[in-house]
Amino acid sequence: MARHTERPARPATVLVASGSPPFEQSAAQLLVASGFVAACAFEWEAARLSVTRTQPRVVLIDGTSTIPHVCMVAEEAAARGIPLLLAHRENEFNDALSAFGARAQHMVGISLPLSADALRTSLTALLEPAGAGSVAQLPASPRRVTPDKDTPLLRRRDSLASTLHEIESGGLKGVGVIVVSRGWWDECHLSEQTAFRLRCDRQGIALRADDRLSRHFVELGSRPIAPPLSSEREV
Repeated sequence: MARHTERPARPATVLVASGSPPFEQSAAQLLVASGFVAACAFEWEAARLSVTRTQPRVVLIDGTSTIPHVCMVAEEAAARGIPLLLAHRENEFNDALSAFGARAQHMVGISLPLSADALRTSLTALLEPAGAGSVAQLPASPRRVTPDKDTPLLRRRDSLASTLHEIESGGLKGVGVIVVSRGWWDECHLSEQTAFRLRCDRQGIALRADDRLSRHFVELGSRPIAPPLSSEREV
């Protein structure tokens, strides 16, 4: 009789957001040495696409590099309930937080210079299920965050029409919100817009349009429905 062997868990992906190539390179090397998968948020790539492309469990923010792109990645991740680990100079955690405004409430601090042991400890604590004893081992921070088991999941499909057909036929379940490109939506005829709204309403799905989303795909969020981003509008 064949023996069942469990597939080893895939290492968690950590997205690095920084305007400094040396920081990105150093952080990536430490993450890999600590047993994680490292990914980088490219400055030329929309923040939404960076987070969607990499599907990170945690985002590591360079608190010394508060350029607009880094702030937008933090905003995008915070909106999806992804924990943010803020790398800051020693004794400058609060100063680093101030640059991120409302996004700061999702951040946990880690002092520079980074080390593999410190990263492993902080990330492991953030990734522990709520209530696990090791969460208490996280270094003291006024902005502690742990992943919620009900954090909305994000998926992608090619078109709104095919997505709704898949949902209506029972092939796709658990969708709470669909986000389409604002440019694509505005080009739809009024009758098409009305039909799409009705089909979403029948399924209890929120329909939103995003100014920054590519017209080449739609994004699907599961329940509970995350609050809309600043670029999203209900349609």
